[in-house]
Amino acid sequence: MNEQIIKVFPESGQKVVSLVRNEHYGGLCIKKVQKDVSFIARIKKEVNIQKALDCIYFPKIYYAKIDENECLIYEEYIDGNDLTKYIGKHSKFYNNETECLKILKELVIGLSFVWNQNVVHRDIKPANIIIRNSNQKPVILDLGIAKNLNSDSVTQGGMWGTPGYSSPEQSFNKRNLFGKKSDMFSLGVVIYELFYSERPFKDAYEAAMLPCDFFKNNLQPSESFQKILTKLLEKMPYNRYKNADLIIQDINQIIGGDNLE
Repeated sequence: MNEQIIKVFPESGQKVVSLVRNEHYGGLCIKKVQKDVSFIARIKKEVNIQKALDCIYFPKIYYAKIDENECLIYEEYIDGNDLTKYIGKHSKFYNNETECLKILKELVIGLSFVWNQNVVHRDIKPANIIIRNSNQKPVILDLGIAKNLNSDSVTQGGMWGTPGYSSPEQSFNKRNLFGKKSDMFSLGVVIYELFYSERPFKDAYEAAMLPCDFFKNNLQPSESFQKILTKLLEKMPYNRYKNADLIIQDINQIIGGDNLE
């Protein structure tokens, strides 16, 4: 099989990730080689989830060979930039409720594919969301720490997530409160950051205890926009949205569009 290496990304966690040209998989694709086989269970989980999803909001898996000797994956290459490149006062999202609600709707639709399988992503953040150049649709990355709520155990080492984006129940390891609504909180942080160019909370304590300030940087968002963010960023998960459909309904009341079927 002829293969041309275009770029090798910085090695992380004993994993070598390359951008390669491989015509067998449609041209440009991502090649992942995991050298530390102790990660086999996590890798298998991520691959199985992505294969089951099979939608535009997650990278497609072209090939995977995972055993005690080798972890090799060929994955769809997403041509675009992650959301960290869209944070700032010159971004199309800054002080733009419509653009923020459009991408929120897309992300909710994408995550609903995961939630409908009773799986939680657990690490929603700008670096894990790429905007495709071709159609400006978001693609959600890194399902390696996703949690199947039907499972009896949580990934070893705690609740996982990224400080500054994790829900209060994740940050303080409240396992009895953890669920799909934890992803909703992280979504709220991401959308807030896009709109204001800064996160709503400095740390886990603020996220769990302090109210959200909706008048930063001299911005004055509408009450309807505040309502959606407030609902996503509720401290207790049972005060957040009940499901994806209700988020979409509130968004559509502002920008229009169809509800989830």
